[in-house]
Order: sequence, then C-alpha cells, then structure tokens
Amino acid sequence: MPRWPSGTDELDQEIYRIVAEGGPLTLSEISRSVGRGKAVIFRHLRRLRSLGVLELREVGGVLLASLPPSPSRVVAVGIMRAAEYPYILELLRGLRDMYGNVRLVVYDDAWRAAEDLTAGRIQLAMLPALTALAANRLGRGRVQIIGGGSGGGMGVVRGASGAGHMVIRVSNTELCAERAGLEGPRRYAGSAGEVLSAVMSGSAGAGVLWEPYLSIAASSGLRAEPCELSQCCLLSANSGVSGDYGRISRLASEAISRARSADLQAYARLVELPAHLVESSLRSYTFHEEPDVGYLEGLLEAARRSLLPEGSAREAVVA
Repeated sequence: MPRWPSGTDELDQEIYRIVAEGGPLTLSEISRSVGRGKAVIFRHLRRLRSLGVLELREVGGVLLASLPPSPSRVVAVGIMRAAEYPYILELLRGLRDMYGNVRLVVYDDAWRAAEDLTAGRIQLAMLPALTALAANRLGRGRVQIIGGGSGGGMGVVRGASGAGHMVIRVSNTELCAERAGLEGPRRYAGSAGEVLSAVMSGSAGAGVLWEPYLSIAASSGLRAEPCELSQCCLLSANSGVSGDYGRISRLASEAISRARSADLQAYARLVELPAHLVESSLRSYTFHEEPDVGYLEGLLEAARRSLLPEGSAREAVVA
C-alpha cells in the first residue's frame, strides 16, 4: 500500500485497493465495485496515475487500470520441456502486467524445478502433481499448488531388449512406472531424451515418457502404451508470492481455458521442440482450470509407493 500524500481521500484508497486485489480492471468494473459514476472514478484514476500508484492504458478502446510494474522485481516461471503448456504464453503476458519483468525457465528434470521453486530461485512452476506434493512436504509449506494445468500425455515405452526401467526422479514418471508394474531395477535419468535413448539402445527395457517424446518413441518403433493421469502438471508457487496467489490463480485459469487457441508455433520455439510434434501431440492432453483436491488425495497411496519404491533402503545405505 502506498503512503498517501495530502490531497488524496478515502475513495482514492478504495479504488487503489480494488485494483490491487483484482486488477487490471476496466473503468466500468471499478465504477460498479465502488458504486460511483464513471466520471467521478475517471478523475480519481487520473490523480492516482499522476501519483504513480496506478497505471492506465487503453486496450481496444477500453480503459484499463492496473498496478504499475515493479522494475526491481523479476518473477521466474518454470515449466518442463513438453508439449502440454501452450497456455503459458498467455499466462506470461498476464504476469508481465503484474510484475513487469518475467522470465521463463525450461527444465528437463522435474525435481530440479521443484528444488529451485522451494529455494525461491523461481517463483512459479508447472510441476508434476507428485513432485508438487513432495515439494510441499519437504519444503515445509514453501511450495503450494495454486492453480490447474494439464493432464494426460504420458505413457510407457518398451524396447525389444534391455533390463529394468528408467524414469525421472520424484515425478509422475515414477507413478506411471508403479502403475504399469515395470520390472526393476529402476534407474533415474536427467531428461526425457536420456530415457528415450536408453530404451532405444537397449540399456533399459522400458521407460516412462511424456509428449512429444512419446510420439517420437512410437515413430521409432518402440511399443508405447498410455498412462492415464487426469491431472499431470499443476501450477505451483513459492510462498514468497503468497500475497498474489489469488490474482495469479485467476490469470492461470483464464489462460488455461484458452489453451487450444494458443499460438503453437510460438510455444514450440519457446520450449525448443519441433512445432509439428507439439501440434500433433496436443490432442493427447486435457486442460483443467483448477486443481482437483479429490484426485490428488486418491494419488497419495500410490505416491508413497512411487517415492519410496522397493529397494530404496538398499540404495540409501552405503555403510
């Protein structure tokens, strides 16, 4: 909240509060919220703009009021290198309206993204559900799930030879491996490309992949079968932006609702994946504007087995 100079009044402060909590807002929306005429509201908005506490801009003939971006703050958003986040482009635009400076970090390893989110090196991330639950517990609440995301798009691939299977540590790939009953030993990779190479070369008998790597595997002659996860990756946040959870959640929900109309060419360039594969594999995904707590509760028992599979104790003890 700004320090109010002389000459401002309670209506100025009320307008600021409404825009800070729900902005960007149109002149009509603010007028309805405070119950005053547009001409009155417009005069106050101009004064708040002159004080530097609100920003006014015209979009398509409509006046929008929002908080000015803070040039001193950079908000970082993490996603996995996958075909499932076409809505991230619109979410980034909305976040830039809030913060001014927003950067995207693309990960190949879900747990590394969770580590960075827990430490505050990034502030938001689309994390696999299993990863987000683990990060919340291990980070003592510093990571929270605040929005929806994507589902589907994951599966098991099997090669013609090789023993054991390969997954990404502390991610939904471990959950799929448990559900498919893949034979051990379990080995861990740092990226989907590493999993794919291991199965294709015969150094692993099976692996768990997501799109578009799953389509690449199938086109390379590997046997592929889907792993049904209705909610895969969900919007998670570091507690450092807890005051903005509500606004960020609304931005994410609006962006996710328009996922299938996103610019897929631009998104493919962002994650450095072939555009034709991103476009073709998008139909494997579903999109959810809100997280489903009931679904997550149903994952808990399977999550416990996935995070601590048979052999965990032997792997952990080196004495």
